[in-house]
Amino acid sequence: GKWRVLTLRHLRSVSPPKPEVYVRELADAITNILAVLGVERTTVQELRDTIVNRYRDQIASVVDIALELQRITREDCESWDFEIFAPSFDATFDAEKMEKDPVDDIPFPPTFIESETHVLCTTRLGLKKERRIKGEDLDGPLELKTRILMKPKVILRTIVPANAEAAPADVVPT
Repeated sequence: GKWRVLTLRHLRSVSPPKPEVYVRELADAITNILAVLGVERTTVQELRDTIVNRYRDQIASVVDIALELQRITREDCESWDFEIFAPSFDATFDAEKMEKDPVDDIPFPPTFIESETHVLCTTRLGLKKERRIKGEDLDGPLELKTRILMKPKVILRTIVPANAEAAPADVVPT
C-alpha cells in the first residue's frame, strides 16, 4: 500500500485534478439523464446551459467532495478500514465529531428553542477510518484507533419552533 500511496501523491503533485473538467462532465451527465426523461427545452444545449447556470455551485461542491474522498481513500489508506457514519437522531451535538450545517446559523425569533443541542437530522454523511492497534490475537482485548476524515453535517433542533415540540394528534409516526 505504501508504494501505491507514494505514486498517487506524486501523480497528483505533477498533474493536479481539474475540478472544472469534472463539473462540465457531471453537468453533461445530468443533462443527458434529464433529456432521456423528457425534460423539454428547445435543444439539449439549452438544457445543459440552464443546468450549468443555475446549479454550477452545487455541482462544484459535489465534485470537490468527491475529489477529497478520492484523495483520502487512495492516499491516506494503507491499513485502515473505512466507515461511513451519521449521528443518530437526537444525539447530543459534538463539535469534534460533527459540523453544524450553515442553515443552522440562520437567526430565528425568540420563540425557537435556543439551548437545544440535539441533532434533528443529518445533511451530509461522515467518513471515518479505523485501525486495530491491539488485540490482533483472538485472546487479547480489541483496541481501535479511529480518525474522522470527514465530519457529518447536521441540523440541530434549534430550528424547530418551541411550540412545535408536540406532534398533532392525527400524525402517526412512521
